[in-house]
Amino acid sequence: TTTTTTTTTTTTTAQNNPIDKKEWIPFWVHTGHLHIDGMKMSKSLKNFITIQELLHPDDDGAKGGAWASPADDFRLWCLGLAGSYRGPATYSKDRIEEARRIRCEKLCKFLHHGEVWINNENEPQDEGRKQWSDMDWRLFQKANQTKSSCLSALSADLDGKSFIEELVLLAEAGLAHIRATTMEPERPPDEPIRHALQTMRDMLELVGFSTITSRAGYSSKGVTTSNGVDSGIVGGEGALLDEVVRFRSAIRSAALAALKPGDETAKSRALSEILLLCDGARELSFPALGVELNDGGATNKSGGISSSWSYCMPRSGSSGNAKVPSSESHMDTSDKSEPQRIVDIPLHDFFRVGSYKGLFSSFDPNTGIPTHHADGTKISNNQLKKLTKKHNMHAKRLQAYRDANDLKKT
Repeated sequence: TTTTTTTTTTTTTAQNNPIDKKEWIPFWVHTGHLHIDGMKMSKSLKNFITIQELLHPDDDGAKGGAWASPADDFRLWCLGLAGSYRGPATYSKDRIEEARRIRCEKLCKFLHHGEVWINNENEPQDEGRKQWSDMDWRLFQKANQTKSSCLSALSADLDGKSFIEELVLLAEAGLAHIRATTMEPERPPDEPIRHALQTMRDMLELVGFSTITSRAGYSSKGVTTSNGVDSGIVGGEGALLDEVVRFRSAIRSAALAALKPGDETAKSRALSEILLLCDGARELSFPALGVELNDGGATNKSGGISSSWSYCMPRSGSSGNAKVPSSESHMDTSDKSEPQRIVDIPLHDFFRVGSYKGLFSSFDPNTGIPTHHADGTKISNNQLKKLTKKHNMHAKRLQAYRDANDLKKT
Protein backbone atom coordinates (compact mmCIF):
# COMPACT_ATOMS: atom_id res chain seq x y z
CA THR A 1 0.00 0.00 0.00
CA THR A 2 2.83 2.35 0.88
CA THR A 3 4.53 1.59 -2.42
CA THR A 4 1.31 2.20 -4.34
CA THR A 5 0.67 5.46 -2.55
CA THR A 6 4.22 6.65 -3.15
CA THR A 7 4.05 5.73 -6.81
CA THR A 8 0.71 7.48 -7.22
CA THR A 9 1.98 10.59 -5.50
CA THR A 10 5.15 10.66 -7.60
CA THR A 11 3.17 10.15 -10.81
CA THR A 12 0.68 12.86 -9.90
CA THR A 13 3.48 15.28 -9.08
CA ALA A 14 5.29 14.49 -12.33
CA GLN A 15 2.10 14.92 -14.32
CA ASN A 16 1.00 18.19 -12.78
CA ASN A 17 4.27 20.07 -12.28
CA PRO A 18 6.61 21.25 -15.03
CA ILE A 19 10.37 21.09 -14.55
CA ASP A 20 10.61 24.63 -13.13
CA LYS A 21 7.67 23.92 -10.73
CA LYS A 22 6.33 27.44 -11.21
CA GLU A 23 2.80 26.43 -12.14
CA TRP A 24 0.69 23.39 -12.83
CA ILE A 25 0.37 22.15 -16.41
CA PRO A 26 -2.92 23.71 -17.64
CA PHE A 27 -3.54 21.70 -20.83
CA TRP A 28 -3.84 17.97 -21.49
CA VAL A 29 -4.24 15.91 -24.66
CA HIS A 30 -6.03 12.58 -24.23
CA THR A 31 -5.44 10.14 -27.08
CA GLY A 32 -6.89 6.77 -28.00
CA HIS A 33 -5.02 3.48 -27.83
CA LEU A 34 -2.61 2.36 -30.54
CA HIS A 35 -3.36 -1.07 -32.05
CA ILE A 36 -1.29 -3.46 -34.14
CA ASP A 37 -2.42 -6.81 -35.60
CA GLY A 38 -5.80 -6.42 -33.92
CA MET A 39 -4.37 -5.95 -30.40
CA LYS A 40 -3.45 -2.95 -28.29
CA MET A 41 0.24 -2.18 -28.65
CA SER A 42 1.96 -2.59 -25.29
CA LYS A 43 5.33 -3.33 -23.76
CA SER A 44 3.99 -6.32 -21.85
CA LEU A 45 2.74 -8.02 -25.02
CA LYS A 46 6.01 -7.15 -26.80
CA ASN A 47 4.05 -6.20 -29.91
CA PHE A 48 5.47 -2.71 -30.18
CA ILE A 49 7.54 -1.06 -32.92
CA THR A 50 10.77 0.60 -31.81
CA ILE A 51 11.89 3.97 -33.15
CA GLN A 52 14.89 2.24 -34.73
CA GLU A 53 12.61 -0.21 -36.58
CA LEU A 54 10.39 2.64 -37.74
CA LEU A 55 13.22 4.80 -39.05
CA HIS A 56 15.23 1.95 -40.57
CA PRO A 57 12.75 -0.62 -41.94
CA ASP A 58 14.15 -3.88 -43.29
CA ASP A 59 12.07 -3.67 -46.46
CA ASP A 60 14.10 -0.96 -48.19
CA GLY A 61 14.39 2.09 -46.02
CA ALA A 62 15.63 4.06 -49.05
CA LYS A 63 12.35 3.65 -50.85
CA GLY A 64 11.38 7.00 -52.26
CA GLY A 65 14.73 7.93 -53.78
CA ALA A 66 15.87 11.45 -52.92
CA TRP A 67 12.65 11.91 -50.97
CA ALA A 68 13.04 8.87 -48.71
CA SER A 69 12.01 9.70 -45.15
CA PRO A 70 10.38 7.03 -42.95
CA ALA A 71 9.95 9.73 -40.28
CA ASP A 72 7.89 11.90 -42.63
CA ASP A 73 5.88 8.87 -43.76
CA PHE A 74 5.04 8.28 -40.10
CA ARG A 75 4.17 11.95 -39.63
CA LEU A 76 1.75 11.84 -42.55
CA TRP A 77 0.18 8.64 -41.21
CA CYS A 78 -0.30 10.18 -37.76
CA LEU A 79 -1.77 13.36 -39.20
CA GLY A 80 -3.90 12.15 -42.07
CA LEU A 81 -4.42 8.37 -42.02
CA ALA A 82 -4.60 7.32 -38.37
CA GLY A 83 -7.93 8.99 -37.68
CA SER A 84 -8.71 11.47 -34.93
CA TYR A 85 -6.15 11.63 -32.14
CA ARG A 86 -9.04 11.17 -29.69
CA GLY A 87 -9.86 7.68 -31.00
CA PRO A 88 -7.91 4.44 -31.44
CA ALA A 89 -5.42 4.07 -34.28
CA THR A 90 -4.26 0.91 -36.04
CA TYR A 91 -0.64 0.75 -37.14
CA SER A 92 0.38 -1.41 -40.10
CA LYS A 93 3.10 -1.44 -42.74
CA ASP A 94 0.40 -1.16 -45.41
CA ARG A 95 -0.81 2.13 -43.94
CA ILE A 96 2.73 3.48 -43.69
CA GLU A 97 3.25 2.44 -47.31
CA GLU A 98 0.08 4.33 -48.24
CA ALA A 99 1.43 7.39 -46.45
CA ARG A 100 4.69 7.04 -48.38
CA ARG A 101 2.84 6.90 -51.69
CA ILE A 102 0.83 10.02 -50.88
CA ARG A 103 3.90 11.92 -49.74
CA CYS A 104 6.18 10.90 -52.63
CA GLU A 105 3.78 10.49 -55.56
CA LYS A 106 1.59 13.50 -54.75
CA LEU A 107 3.25 16.12 -52.54
CA CYS A 108 6.95 15.67 -53.34
CA LYS A 109 6.22 14.98 -56.99
CA PHE A 110 4.43 18.32 -57.33
CA LEU A 111 7.19 20.20 -55.49
CA HIS A 112 9.84 18.62 -57.70
CA HIS A 113 7.99 18.98 -61.00
CA GLY A 114 7.12 22.58 -60.12
CA GLU A 115 10.76 23.52 -59.61
CA VAL A 116 11.79 21.76 -62.84
CA TRP A 117 8.98 23.57 -64.68
CA ILE A 118 10.10 26.96 -63.32
CA ASN A 119 13.74 26.31 -64.23
CA ASN A 120 12.79 25.26 -67.75
CA GLU A 121 10.47 28.22 -68.20
CA ASN A 122 13.22 30.60 -67.08
CA GLU A 123 15.64 29.42 -69.76
CA PRO A 124 16.66 32.13 -72.27
CA GLN A 125 13.94 32.27 -74.89
CA ASP A 126 11.14 34.57 -75.95
CA GLU A 127 9.61 36.75 -73.27
CA GLY A 128 6.36 34.80 -73.18
CA ARG A 129 2.90 36.01 -72.29
CA LYS A 130 2.35 38.37 -69.37
CA GLN A 131 -1.42 38.23 -69.08
CA TRP A 132 -2.78 35.54 -66.80
CA SER A 133 -5.21 33.05 -68.27
CA ASP A 134 -8.26 31.69 -66.47
CA MET A 135 -6.23 28.58 -65.70
CA ASP A 136 -3.50 30.68 -64.07
CA TRP A 137 -6.04 32.45 -61.88
CA ARG A 138 -7.68 29.17 -60.88
CA LEU A 139 -4.39 27.74 -59.60
CA PHE A 140 -3.56 30.95 -57.73
CA GLN A 141 -7.00 30.98 -56.08
CA LYS A 142 -6.73 27.23 -55.36
CA ALA A 143 -3.51 27.86 -53.42
CA ASN A 144 -5.21 30.61 -51.37
CA GLN A 145 -8.21 28.39 -50.68
CA THR A 146 -5.91 25.50 -49.69
CA LYS A 147 -4.10 27.61 -47.10
CA SER A 148 -7.37 28.82 -45.61
CA SER A 149 -8.86 25.31 -45.53
CA CYS A 150 -5.71 23.79 -43.99
CA LEU A 151 -5.63 26.35 -41.18
CA SER A 152 -9.34 25.84 -40.56
CA ALA A 153 -8.82 22.06 -40.41
CA LEU A 154 -6.11 22.41 -37.77
CA SER A 155 -8.37 24.72 -35.78
CA ALA A 156 -11.19 22.16 -35.94
CA ASP A 157 -9.75 19.87 -33.25
CA LEU A 158 -6.66 19.06 -35.35
CA ASP A 159 -8.49 17.58 -38.35
CA GLY A 160 -5.38 16.16 -39.98
CA LYS A 161 -7.31 14.09 -42.50
CA SER A 162 -8.84 17.18 -44.10
CA PHE A 163 -5.48 18.97 -43.90
CA ILE A 164 -3.73 16.27 -45.96
CA GLU A 165 -6.64 15.98 -48.37
CA GLU A 166 -6.41 19.70 -49.12
CA LEU A 167 -2.68 19.43 -49.82
CA VAL A 168 -3.24 16.46 -52.14
CA LEU A 169 -5.89 18.43 -54.07
CA LEU A 170 -3.47 21.34 -54.44
CA ALA A 171 -0.73 18.98 -55.66
CA GLU A 172 -3.07 17.45 -58.23
CA ALA A 173 -4.19 20.89 -59.41
CA GLY A 174 -0.57 22.00 -59.70
CA LEU A 175 0.47 18.93 -61.68
CA ALA A 176 -2.52 19.36 -63.99
CA HIS A 177 -1.51 22.99 -64.54
CA ILE A 178 2.05 21.93 -65.40
CA ARG A 179 0.82 19.34 -67.90
CA ALA A 180 -1.55 21.80 -69.53
CA THR A 181 0.97 24.65 -69.85
CA THR A 182 3.96 22.54 -70.86
CA MET A 183 2.85 22.35 -74.49
CA GLU A 184 1.81 26.01 -74.83
CA PRO A 185 3.53 27.82 -77.72
CA GLU A 186 4.22 30.83 -75.46
CA ARG A 187 5.98 30.69 -72.12
CA PRO A 188 3.29 31.12 -69.42
CA PRO A 189 3.81 33.24 -66.28
CA ASP A 190 5.36 31.28 -63.41
CA GLU A 191 3.82 33.23 -60.51
CA PRO A 192 0.82 30.87 -60.08
CA ILE A 193 3.11 27.82 -59.79
CA ARG A 194 5.50 29.67 -57.46
CA HIS A 195 2.59 30.66 -55.24
CA ALA A 196 1.21 27.11 -55.13
CA LEU A 197 4.66 25.66 -54.36
CA GLN A 198 5.28 28.13 -51.54
CA THR A 199 1.84 27.46 -50.07
CA MET A 200 2.55 23.73 -50.08
CA ARG A 201 5.94 24.20 -48.44
CA ASP A 202 4.55 26.56 -45.78
CA MET A 203 1.80 24.13 -44.81
CA LEU A 204 4.19 21.15 -44.64
CA GLU A 205 6.61 23.09 -42.44
CA LEU A 206 3.74 24.24 -40.23
CA VAL A 207 2.90 20.68 -39.15
CA GLY A 208 6.50 19.57 -38.72
CA PHE A 209 7.53 17.78 -41.91
CA SER A 210 11.29 17.67 -42.42
CA THR A 211 13.10 19.55 -45.18
CA ILE A 212 13.32 16.29 -47.14
CA THR A 213 9.61 16.75 -47.84
CA SER A 214 9.02 20.48 -47.48
CA ARG A 215 12.03 21.38 -49.64
CA ALA A 216 11.67 18.59 -52.20
CA GLY A 217 12.85 19.89 -55.56
CA TYR A 218 15.58 22.09 -54.13
CA SER A 219 19.20 21.06 -54.72
CA SER A 220 19.96 20.64 -51.02
CA LYS A 221 20.73 16.92 -50.89
CA GLY A 222 23.55 16.73 -53.39
CA VAL A 223 21.55 14.53 -55.77
CA THR A 224 20.78 16.97 -58.53
CA THR A 225 19.90 17.16 -62.18
CA SER A 226 21.55 19.37 -64.76
CA ASN A 227 19.06 22.19 -64.08
CA GLY A 228 19.93 22.34 -60.39
CA VAL A 229 16.90 20.72 -58.75
CA ASP A 230 16.74 17.53 -56.75
CA SER A 231 16.62 14.33 -58.71
CA GLY A 232 13.79 11.95 -57.88
CA ILE A 233 15.88 9.09 -59.29
CA VAL A 234 17.24 6.46 -56.92
CA GLY A 235 21.02 6.81 -57.13
CA GLY A 236 20.82 10.07 -59.09
CA GLU A 237 21.60 10.66 -62.74
CA GLY A 238 24.53 8.23 -62.62
CA ALA A 239 22.18 5.33 -61.90
CA LEU A 240 19.93 6.39 -64.76
CA LEU A 241 22.88 6.56 -67.16
CA ASP A 242 24.03 3.10 -66.05
CA GLU A 243 20.54 1.79 -66.79
CA VAL A 244 20.51 3.41 -70.24
CA VAL A 245 23.91 1.87 -71.05
CA ARG A 246 22.71 -1.59 -69.98
CA PHE A 247 19.53 -1.16 -72.00
CA ARG A 248 21.50 -0.10 -75.10
CA SER A 249 23.78 -3.10 -74.73
CA ALA A 250 20.83 -5.49 -74.52
CA ILE A 251 19.12 -3.91 -77.54
CA ARG A 252 22.36 -3.99 -79.53
CA SER A 253 22.90 -7.68 -78.77
CA ALA A 254 19.37 -8.52 -79.90
CA ALA A 255 19.84 -6.55 -83.12
CA LEU A 256 23.21 -8.16 -83.93
CA ALA A 257 21.67 -11.59 -83.44
CA ALA A 258 19.22 -10.81 -86.27
CA LEU A 259 21.82 -9.75 -88.84
CA LYS A 260 22.24 -13.21 -90.32
CA PRO A 261 21.60 -12.83 -94.08
CA GLY A 262 18.37 -14.40 -95.27
CA ASP A 263 17.31 -15.60 -91.82
CA GLU A 264 13.81 -14.10 -91.55
CA THR A 265 12.99 -16.20 -88.49
CA ALA A 266 15.95 -14.71 -86.61
CA LYS A 267 14.83 -11.21 -87.56
CA SER A 268 11.29 -11.79 -86.35
CA ARG A 269 12.57 -13.33 -83.12
CA ALA A 270 14.89 -10.33 -82.59
CA LEU A 271 12.01 -7.89 -83.08
CA SER A 272 9.99 -9.72 -80.43
CA GLU A 273 13.03 -9.70 -78.13
CA ILE A 274 13.50 -5.95 -78.62
CA LEU A 275 9.85 -5.27 -77.84
CA LEU A 276 10.12 -7.38 -74.68
CA LEU A 277 13.25 -5.47 -73.64
CA CYS A 278 11.46 -2.17 -74.14
CA ASP A 279 8.42 -3.34 -72.19
CA GLY A 280 10.62 -4.70 -69.42
CA ALA A 281 12.44 -1.38 -69.13
CA ARG A 282 9.12 0.44 -68.86
CA GLU A 283 7.50 -2.02 -66.43
CA LEU A 284 10.45 -2.97 -64.18
CA SER A 285 13.82 -1.29 -64.68
CA PHE A 286 12.92 2.39 -64.86
CA PRO A 287 10.20 2.21 -62.16
CA ALA A 288 12.84 0.65 -59.88
CA LEU A 289 14.83 3.88 -60.34
CA GLY A 290 11.80 6.08 -59.74
CA VAL A 291 10.99 6.91 -63.37
CA GLU A 292 7.66 6.12 -65.00
CA LEU A 293 7.49 5.94 -68.80
CA ASN A 294 4.43 6.56 -70.95
CA ASP A 295 4.61 5.28 -74.52
CA GLY A 296 1.81 7.59 -75.64
CA GLY A 297 3.30 10.80 -74.23
CA ALA A 298 4.78 13.82 -75.95
CA THR A 299 7.90 15.83 -75.22
CA ASN A 300 7.61 19.52 -74.43
CA LYS A 301 9.26 22.37 -76.29
CA SER A 302 12.26 22.71 -73.94
CA GLY A 303 12.90 19.05 -73.23
CA GLY A 304 11.95 19.36 -69.56
CA ILE A 305 8.79 18.02 -67.95
CA SER A 306 7.13 15.72 -70.42
CA SER A 307 4.01 13.62 -70.51
CA SER A 308 6.16 10.81 -71.91
CA TRP A 309 7.81 10.31 -68.50
CA SER A 310 7.47 11.36 -64.89
CA TYR A 311 9.01 10.61 -61.52
CA CYS A 312 7.31 7.99 -59.39
CA MET A 313 7.95 6.26 -56.09
CA PRO A 314 10.53 3.51 -56.72
CA ARG A 315 8.80 0.13 -56.91
CA SER A 316 11.67 -2.00 -55.70
CA GLY A 317 14.78 -1.70 -53.62
CA SER A 318 17.22 -2.34 -56.48
CA SER A 319 18.43 1.24 -56.90
CA GLY A 320 21.16 1.59 -59.43
CA ASN A 321 21.40 -2.08 -60.36
CA ALA A 322 18.04 -2.96 -61.85
CA LYS A 323 18.64 -5.23 -64.82
CA VAL A 324 16.79 -4.77 -68.07
CA PRO A 325 14.65 -7.89 -68.33
CA SER A 326 14.48 -9.81 -71.58
CA SER A 327 12.33 -12.77 -72.48
CA GLU A 328 14.86 -14.89 -70.57
CA SER A 329 15.37 -12.59 -67.60
CA HIS A 330 14.65 -13.32 -63.94
CA MET A 331 11.57 -11.77 -62.42
CA ASP A 332 11.81 -9.70 -59.24
CA THR A 333 10.75 -12.38 -56.79
CA SER A 334 12.28 -14.49 -54.08
CA ASP A 335 9.92 -17.39 -54.65
CA LYS A 336 11.78 -19.75 -56.99
CA SER A 337 8.54 -21.57 -57.77
CA GLU A 338 7.22 -18.47 -59.54
CA PRO A 339 7.75 -17.86 -63.27
CA GLN A 340 11.33 -16.84 -64.06
CA ARG A 341 10.45 -14.93 -67.25
CA ILE A 342 7.92 -12.15 -67.70
CA VAL A 343 6.41 -14.01 -70.67
CA ASP A 344 5.82 -17.07 -68.47
CA ILE A 345 3.40 -15.20 -66.19
CA PRO A 346 -0.20 -16.09 -67.07
CA LEU A 347 -2.35 -13.06 -67.72
CA HIS A 348 -4.64 -13.96 -64.82
CA ASP A 349 -1.67 -14.02 -62.38
CA PHE A 350 0.18 -10.90 -63.61
CA PHE A 351 -0.64 -8.87 -60.46
CA ARG A 352 0.03 -11.75 -58.03
CA VAL A 353 3.77 -12.25 -58.59
CA GLY A 354 7.01 -10.34 -59.11
CA SER A 355 7.02 -6.65 -58.21
CA TYR A 356 3.24 -6.74 -57.60
CA LYS A 357 3.38 -9.63 -55.13
CA GLY A 358 1.69 -8.81 -51.82
CA LEU A 359 0.32 -5.44 -52.95
CA PHE A 360 -3.27 -6.63 -53.43
CA SER A 361 -5.70 -8.83 -51.51
CA SER A 362 -8.64 -9.30 -53.90
CA PHE A 363 -8.85 -9.74 -57.66
CA ASP A 364 -11.52 -9.82 -60.33
CA PRO A 365 -12.28 -13.54 -60.82
CA ASN A 366 -12.57 -13.17 -64.61
CA THR A 367 -9.61 -10.92 -65.46
CA GLY A 368 -7.28 -11.15 -62.47
CA ILE A 369 -7.16 -7.34 -62.19
CA PRO A 370 -6.88 -6.26 -58.51
CA THR A 371 -9.94 -4.82 -56.79
CA HIS A 372 -8.56 -4.19 -53.27
CA HIS A 373 -5.21 -3.23 -51.76
CA ALA A 374 -3.41 -5.52 -49.32
CA ASP A 375 -4.93 -3.64 -46.36
CA GLY A 376 -8.46 -4.26 -47.69
CA THR A 377 -9.13 -0.76 -49.03
CA LYS A 378 -10.85 -0.59 -52.41
CA ILE A 379 -8.82 0.45 -55.44
CA SER A 380 -9.87 3.83 -56.82
CA ASN A 381 -11.27 4.26 -60.31
CA ASN A 382 -8.11 6.08 -61.40
CA GLN A 383 -5.89 3.27 -60.12
CA LEU A 384 -8.16 0.70 -61.77
CA LYS A 385 -7.69 2.40 -65.14
CA LYS A 386 -3.90 2.23 -64.78
CA LEU A 387 -3.97 -1.42 -63.73
CA THR A 388 -6.28 -2.29 -66.62
CA LYS A 389 -3.86 -0.60 -69.01
CA LYS A 390 -0.93 -2.65 -67.62
CA HIS A 391 -3.09 -5.79 -67.85
CA ASN A 392 -3.81 -5.09 -71.52
CA MET A 393 -0.12 -4.42 -72.26
CA HIS A 394 0.85 -7.78 -70.74
CA ALA A 395 -1.83 -9.45 -72.86
CA LYS A 396 -0.25 -7.92 -75.99
CA ARG A 397 3.20 -8.98 -74.78
CA LEU A 398 2.07 -12.59 -74.39
CA GLN A 399 0.40 -12.57 -77.80
CA ALA A 400 3.56 -11.19 -79.45
CA TYR A 401 5.64 -13.89 -77.78
CA ARG A 402 3.24 -16.62 -78.93
CA ASP A 403 3.27 -15.25 -82.48
CA ALA A 404 7.07 -15.22 -82.51
CA ASN A 405 7.17 -18.83 -81.31
CA ASP A 406 4.66 -19.90 -83.94
CA LEU A 407 6.79 -18.23 -86.63
CA LYS A 408 9.89 -19.92 -85.26
CA LYS A 409 8.24 -23.36 -85.51
CA THR A 410 7.34 -22.75 -89.15
